[in-house]
Amino acid sequence: MIRTLKIIKQDFDSKIKLFNWISYIVRNMPGRIGFEARKWLVTRQAGACGENLIVWPEVKIRNIQLLKLGNNVTLGERMMIQAAGGVSIGDSTIIGPGVKIWSANHNYKNMDVPVLEQGYEYKKVIIGKDVWLGANAIILPGTVLGDKVVVSAGAVVGAKQYPEGSVLMGNPARKISQRDNM
Repeated sequence: MIRTLKIIKQDFDSKIKLFNWISYIVRNMPGRIGFEARKWLVTRQAGACGENLIVWPEVKIRNIQLLKLGNNVTLGERMMIQAAGGVSIGDSTIIGPGVKIWSANHNYKNMDVPVLEQGYEYKKVIIGKDVWLGANAIILPGTVLGDKVVVSAGAVVGAKQYPEGSVLMGNPARKISQRDNM
């Protein structure tokens, strides 16, 4: 029991670990109080955060200090952001439920060294303004999505630049059409 209390004290002495504790507590709070608590927490911990943020339940964010959010951003239920390499999300962007945004990956090339010991590669993810990421899409390190891009549900978007208004689908994701002003 004493060992457990010492571990908890160490966690509370670390800003990042304390954030993880508080995040765990507010992650599933119901109703309007839950939305307000999640918004309050992300707004205060993110590297930058605009106005009118909506954070649905069960959102998980690692390395939140490297996350930049614009105005009117919606983070969908059960989504996850790994921001170790930096993640920037533009104004009026909707991120659907279950989306994964990753900005770090394991190094793995040297077969003589276990993957666990090879460290990480960090690549910034940039998501433009007025982007819609459909449910369960995966955004990989180094991806740059231009403004007004739509990513279909379940798409796996690799480390490339995608031009404004692209509609992406598939695994690997590819441009299937272009948005226009009918």
